[in-house]
Amino acid sequence: MNALVIQNGLQTILELCELDYMALDFLQKKSYGMGDYSSNDPLSELFDDSLDDEDVLPVTNISYVATQSKEFFELDKRMSDELKQIVIDSGDVALSYRKSVIDVEHLLYALLSDEIVVLLLDLIGVDKVEVRNAIDKSAEKREQYVFTTNPLKLPLSDTSVEVLQNALVNAKEYNSQKIEPEHVLMAVSEDPQSLAGSLLRGYGITAVALRRPELRVLR
Repeated sequence: MNALVIQNGLQTILELCELDYMALDFLQKKSYGMGDYSSNDPLSELFDDSLDDEDVLPVTNISYVATQSKEFFELDKRMSDELKQIVIDSGDVALSYRKSVIDVEHLLYALLSDEIVVLLLDLIGVDKVEVRNAIDKSAEKREQYVFTTNPLKLPLSDTSVEVLQNALVNAKEYNSQKIEPEHVLMAVSEDPQSLAGSLLRGYGITAVALRRPELRVLR
């Protein structure tokens, strides 16, 4: 498992075995007073006696703590705050569909809460509600075991990571220091594999349409 640890303002990616991950997650929750860590708690019994305070890495925050790839963590450094929130929100969407990974349609659904993305759709003549309804009708939903109820712990699918990598290319094209939601929208519209890409193109939301000069909206 990979964990993004922020210590004294510096980000570090740790590769952890399952036991170390559980220990780190336990210590963070305990430090924030989350959960019941009484003497009867099995995690308390396991970790409190085996980890001395001086041996434990001080943790101020952990995000995306599940099984994200190294490629994702590199992209995370380039994401705007708005996009990071959208990734978290897309985890909520995936959970609502009983999925254990974040697919491109979940990213697109969450993207439709961004004001610039909505403005771009309005300029093309597409209603975000209509797109969301189309995703809701078409996206695969199934009753399956999902290992977590925490959206931060859902990994992105390989296709979703590829879309974010393409969004970075779009950001560079627009001389943007950060990957913004609109760059991801462009990348989704160009994705040949996903349901989300097909839906966007069906509404005329294509890479060509989004790159029209009059649609170059600045944040």
